[in-house]
Amino acid sequence: METGHSPHEVPMRLRNEPFAGAVPLERLGKGPRRDPPIWARSVRLLLGYSVGLMRGFYEKARPGEVWMPALIAVCGNGDVAPMMQAESIPRDAWAGEMRRVFRDAGVVRYVLTMEAWMSMATVPMAMPRDLSDPALDRLLDAGPAPEADPARREVAFAFACERRGRSESAVLELVRGDGGRVVETRDVTHSLDGGHAKGAFGPLARLFEPDGRH
Repeated sequence: METGHSPHEVPMRLRNEPFAGAVPLERLGKGPRRDPPIWARSVRLLLGYSVGLMRGFYEKARPGEVWMPALIAVCGNGDVAPMMQAESIPRDAWAGEMRRVFRDAGVVRYVLTMEAWMSMATVPMAMPRDLSDPALDRLLDAGPAPEADPARREVAFAFACERRGRSESAVLELVRGDGGRVVETRDVTHSLDGGHAKGAFGPLARLFEPDGRH
């Protein structure tokens, strides 16, 4: 995965070139209707595909390489485009730009992927079932910063959301070996025991309006 690109471009270049037919941003969502790739036709498929991409990345990543915050957007006409947050752009600013892109292109679902530290300290309220719920921000603010928790875990998140529909998420714990290289990506989605990753998603989990409008 390449870094240093504008978030207005298509910056991902993955080893099996799954985005060879990605549409440039200025034409995204504007062309004739077509079927999207099979892996982009539902939240569950999109989530599973993204988890597979992350695992493939970590299998070959060198020590020090990180998975930059990125998303894959699927439009109503079947267009698909990946976008990455440039390191120089604050997360709130990127979220605002993505909302504009989603509105202009008619995005109907997306998946967000990123790395984060996860604190395993107990927080004083239940984790929302839907990570796009604004209550998540209050929960994350209530808990200790992950960097202050000696039991913290390094994780990679994937969060997929459908306009006017469901959302699903997955969490991979990154297990590092000698030299800092990731040697295992352990699925801990259903065994977090109250863990939280402060600031992991924030506004990027709410790129659709509450009623599903852009």
